[in-house]
Amino acid sequence: MISQFPSVWQDQLKNAGFTKLTDIQKQVFEPISQGDNLLGISPTGTGKTLAYLFPALLKLKPKKSQQLLILAPNTELAGQIFEVTKTWAEPL
Repeated sequence: MISQFPSVWQDQLKNAGFTKLTDIQKQVFEPISQGDNLLGISPTGTGKTLAYLFPALLKLKPKKSQQLLILAPNTELAGQIFEVTKTWAEPL
């Protein structure tokens, strides 16, 4: 699946030492890509943020006036999600 990602993402993953998606990332990619609702539960550190960001960001069109709304239960988590989103969205 990583081979289908934009080359800039492939480079980022390689530089971070990731060669494959985590279980949660693999399991939720297709349902999120299709616009399905789901509840994904996985331990801390398993890549849940990227699990929903990868398919969501791939739907955005570069240089289009689009927004992606992500709701978070507290400011700390919102800040973490923002930083991860920025890292993966900016190269697109």
